[in-house]
Amino acid sequence: MTRSLLTTGLLSTALALTACTKTAPDQAGVVEKPSQTTANIVNGEAVTTNEDLAKTTVQIYTFQIERDLYGKMAITGVSSCTGTLLAEDILLTAAHCTSANPFYMFLYFSTEAPKDLNSFIDSIPTNPLVRRVVGGKVGDNWPLLDDSKESDWGDIALLKFMGGLPEGYQRAALLPDTESLHEQQAITLAGYGLTDGVKQTRSTKLLKVDVSILDPKFSGTEMLIDSGLKGPCHGDSGGPAYVSDSMGQKYVAGVTSRADAKTDPKGLCTGDTVYTKVQPYAGWIQKSVQLLQSPNFRPELIPQPQGG
Repeated sequence: MTRSLLTTGLLSTALALTACTKTAPDQAGVVEKPSQTTANIVNGEAVTTNEDLAKTTVQIYTFQIERDLYGKMAITGVSSCTGTLLAEDILLTAAHCTSANPFYMFLYFSTEAPKDLNSFIDSIPTNPLVRRVVGGKVGDNWPLLDDSKESDWGDIALLKFMGGLPEGYQRAALLPDTESLHEQQAITLAGYGLTDGVKQTRSTKLLKVDVSILDPKFSGTEMLIDSGLKGPCHGDSGGPAYVSDSMGQKYVAGVTSRADAKTDPKGLCTGDTVYTKVQPYAGWIQKSVQLLQSPNFRPELIPQPQGG
């Protein structure tokens, strides 16, 4: 398996399922290329605005900022991911969806993806559905990730944003430690990524799909999802995987991380998918939320892998 770091600081191996492709802002929409990041749901269906998924799932856009020949800062690319609301100012996502500088990241609260990227960028200062990220935390293993790491990536992150929740949005519930995951258990995935990793077809809506757990013990902190015919793709990275209890209550059990190296070596969203499990990170999530919401919190750079 090959891993490399984009100039954006986002991991973009042949397996990651985030849409962290560097894209010129003068193009309409965000174009995703095969990478170790994920895109829109393949063979999924649109989420209606009254569903809980629509009220807890958010789009993430990260700008690549560079100086031109005259020293002026300019947007040179955009990447997209998906996240899940845990509080009125905290979003759960994948570590590879983060940027070292959190101020380059924005959240978009809508079940519709921007039709025109230029118009979206221009609207950010006054758009009531946009929130600016002001900080974040990544899993402890993430900054140490290198080519030799095949599992337990620590591909999980929390983002703190300002402005609160728009009307109609709410927090999602995390799977309790007392609940166990098992093979062939039904699981629901959601995201804004590609609908076809080969043709690079991008969805314009939040999509969902029902699949099953292939291996709940893929690693100590990860599970493998059966997504050969339908599942996540580039742009879905960081998005949720929901399981339901006997009463029908939905819980977030995982975070979209990357394509499986064995069944989808080229990252074309045609094989199985690795998800970071939330249960092993329950203590870390609780501690990190407290730190991000502390009155003493001050924005700082988010640690990223230093090699690839």
